[in-house]
Amino acid sequence: MVGAQVSLDRAREVVTDELGRFAFEGVEAGIRGLRLPPKRFVAVAVAPGETVELELGAEELLDIVLAARRDARPWLEEFHGVVVGTGKLADVLEFAAENGAVRLEQVRPGPHVFLSASGDVVVGDLSTSSATLELGTTPLTVHATPGTRVYIVPAGANDLVEVMAGRAASRTVSAEGVLEYAGLARGRYGIGIDRRGVQLEVELAEEAVEVELE
Repeated sequence: MVGAQVSLDRAREVVTDELGRFAFEGVEAGIRGLRLPPKRFVAVAVAPGETVELELGAEELLDIVLAARRDARPWLEEFHGVVVGTGKLADVLEFAAENGAVRLEQVRPGPHVFLSASGDVVVGDLSTSSATLELGTTPLTVHATPGTRVYIVPAGANDLVEVMAGRAASRTVSAEGVLEYAGLARGRYGIGIDRRGVQLEVELAEEAVEVELE
């Protein structure tokens, strides 16, 4: 797209040239956010000293409808948060369920992580126009200092998933030092503290689990 405005981390802006190209110089290492027209947001991981070249605009993007379920039944309660791609170039999209359906537009096909403000964490491969989003049923109780902001991510999650979990899906430990998650999917998770990173990992199966953060 010629003459389109692209922003980096909402702080620097450029306009694409006659070939639709753009460049940012002197970019700091870490997770960097690009806002593309029309109001599309993607993130890219930049290693120290790395020059990153991206091909944008020619990739296939999907509109997807997911049916939210818990324990094999439709889940009609409030469910919202962000969905984050796990590739080098990753979508970051807000989502909200309506009547048990989650609708996503212009999604880059591939693995994504759903991070909900209610504490649900779901990993899914978004590669078709319709699918099921199966929420978990295993309870998890976290004991930590009151007021601590805690988040949960799949074990081994990349920096972007952790950053977005801290920003959009962290929850506050109660005055009694307890934080409860009603139902998570089976699997291994990292439990983190906002701005401090993952503190421990836990394996969830069918039985309820309790852990303590120091």
